[in-house]
Amino acid sequence: MTSPSSNRAVLLTPPGVGAIGVVRLGGPDAPKIADACFRTAIGSPLSATIPGQVRLGVIHEAGEPFDEAVAVVLDDNGQKAFDFCTHGGVRVLERLLALFANHCVNMRDAHPQRPAFPFASLIEEEILTALAETKSQEAVRFLCYQRTHLVDHLEQLTCFAEQDLTVVRPFLEKLLDNAKLGIRLVQGIRLTIVGPPNSGKSTLFNQLLSRDAAIVSQQAGTTRDWVTHEVLISGWPVILTDTAGTHETPDALENKAVQAAAAMACKADAVIIVIDRSEPETPSLDAFLEFCQKTYAYQVIALNKTDKPSRLALSSERTANANVVSISARTGTGVDELMSAVLRKLSSGPANALSDSPCLFTSRQREVVKQLLLTLDRGPTNVDNLLRTELIGPIR
Repeated sequence: MTSPSSNRAVLLTPPGVGAIGVVRLGGPDAPKIADACFRTAIGSPLSATIPGQVRLGVIHEAGEPFDEAVAVVLDDNGQKAFDFCTHGGVRVLERLLALFANHCVNMRDAHPQRPAFPFASLIEEEILTALAETKSQEAVRFLCYQRTHLVDHLEQLTCFAEQDLTVVRPFLEKLLDNAKLGIRLVQGIRLTIVGPPNSGKSTLFNQLLSRDAAIVSQQAGTTRDWVTHEVLISGWPVILTDTAGTHETPDALENKAVQAAAAMACKADAVIIVIDRSEPETPSLDAFLEFCQKTYAYQVIALNKTDKPSRLALSSERTANANVVSISARTGTGVDELMSAVLRKLSSGPANALSDSPCLFTSRQREVVKQLLLTLDRGPTNVDNLLRTELIGPIR
């Protein structure tokens, strides 16, 4: 086979998540590599296809398919080249490029990391990076507003700091208070579903996604590992995680899954606790709810299976710190009310409410503001310089 530099693969679509991704494969060995990685749905192999034609098939690695794709055959100065049109998920494209790299293909960057024009500030760089990844129209509007107004707002604050430090603190405190909302709108609300086995966690998960992403079964312990998907709910990006059922078991693998579920839930912004109301309360359920009260900062209890007669009577002690919503995950009854309860607590309003005021949106920005407030506590200092160099960031 020829040297790696003779064969090349280029990602033609912009970085970030999209509906489709396109990778072009070219070079003297491109037909052989294409046949090794792409299996046509019917008929002759891809290398036998004349330029200008389109073939449907699957991309595979060592015989294992990992994405359905459309391949376009091109004429590249007398040699065949191929455009592979795949689903636009980042992982699919990364795997395809890695597959080509294993076949001695040189990766070419069609989108250099250095911009055509320098960033005006570190904040503008963060905005443009986030815009490439965001999936919500509300987040796009929010980021576009911040690009125009956030730096101007901070520059004004810098001028105030030069004259009177006493007026700076309220502005910084307000930015800090709203930062978690901006971060959630851009990066997503982390929402984890927990509960005993067979309580309906995966059914609720699928109901929220409107598709069967998690396996649903009457057998307890069907979900042994967590399953995560992103979904938009009322304009908010939500990173939704379905976990293994919480229960005691002699099975070592299931025990690890239960422990992983608890660790995942501790990192979440909110936890939905799914309880089967058609079954009576047990000591293990009471112990589980007590654990949730002590462990999770914000929780909503979903009393599931309202389509069946209720046999559950929870004590007020176990529901004292949680919103309680009755639902049927199977039919969807009450699910909208459940999500409204979650979003009311986490978002303090609709997603578009953040689009008309300066707001921080990264963990870096939030940490800098925390440090600035600590600096103010220590007395007069050069806060104006810190605002420019640490928060706004230098011009690049």
